[in-house]
Amino acid sequence: KVAKVIPKVSWLLAKLFFQRLFKKYFFKDFHPLFLLYLLGALTFIINIPVGIKFWSSFFVDNIAYGALTVHLFLTMFSFQSLIFAMWFDMQDNERLYK
Repeated sequence: KVAKVIPKVSWLLAKLFFQRLFKKYFFKDFHPLFLLYLLGALTFIINIPVGIKFWSSFFVDNIAYGALTVHLFLTMFSFQSLIFAMWFDMQDNERLYK
């Protein structure tokens, strides 16, 4: 059944991704994409409470420019870090497609 297979396969893919990330890009030969993935994930996690604070204060007080600035900066930084990390990962694995 599809409902049983999707969570198991998703967990397996995520687990293997992080194993590959640590083994290949951290332990064997340090690569900046490890830092970019880490920074992207951390800023995304930090951005969640900041976004909740911004949106709750926006609907209650209608003024939250400081939280908006921090929220937008963290959002852009996290997505930019993740995109650059994926780009580095694709460039590093380009030799596998030839």
